[in-house]
Amino acid sequence: MLTARGGDEAKVEGLLAGADDYLAKPFNARELIARAHMQLQLGKKRKYLESAFEERTVEMRTLAEYSPGGIFRCDENGSVTYTNPMWHELSGYPTGIEVTQWGDYIHPMHRRMFSDFWETVYSSQELSSSCEWQFVNGRWVTATIIRLDLAAPGRLRGILGCVTDITERKMHEDAQRQRMIEAEERRQEAEEAKRQQELLIDITSHEIRNPISSLMQISPPLKSLVPFC
Repeated sequence: MLTARGGDEAKVEGLLAGADDYLAKPFNARELIARAHMQLQLGKKRKYLESAFEERTVEMRTLAEYSPGGIFRCDENGSVTYTNPMWHELSGYPTGIEVTQWGDYIHPMHRRMFSDFWETVYSSQELSSSCEWQFVNGRWVTATIIRLDLAAPGRLRGILGCVTDITERKMHEDAQRQRMIEAEERRQEAEEAKRQQELLIDITSHEIRNPISSLMQISPPLKSLVPFC
């Protein structure tokens, strides 16, 4: 802005009106050219930074939208401020509505554990915390929670969470656990069958030994009755 008003108040009014620079009379051509050149360079840098910021924003949005893991963010009060599509798929929470009371979508057997974990996340001074739980839709997840106020003090607040689907792993663990239980049951059944077999052998041997013992006891008198030739 080129003007004959050179006071400080006039300069402030000009800058507040949207002027990039303020030059009052009298001025010389070299100062005008220098200031114009400076504004052109600042404009180029500003445009570059805005373009880079927009590009990075699109990259981060695309990464979050197509991430194979669920991502969510909460403020310092625990209210959810962002969720990506995979988080909704894993949790079963409907899309397109505000996320509130999402603890109701956690399996009833895990809600108490999750509540204690969530309270610890906000009350402790641990940068990162992890936990596993199951949603009511049957999906198992392992979650890593980052305290943003500890990761970037003074610049960020709240938490950032990432949940990974471990349903297949849990199913494999359950199947392996079931196989171990069945193997133990078969072992116990085999031991019981062996014990019953040994008991049967003992009883049979006892029943056989009793008649033989009786015959052995009466054999000497029988021998005395045999005539000599």
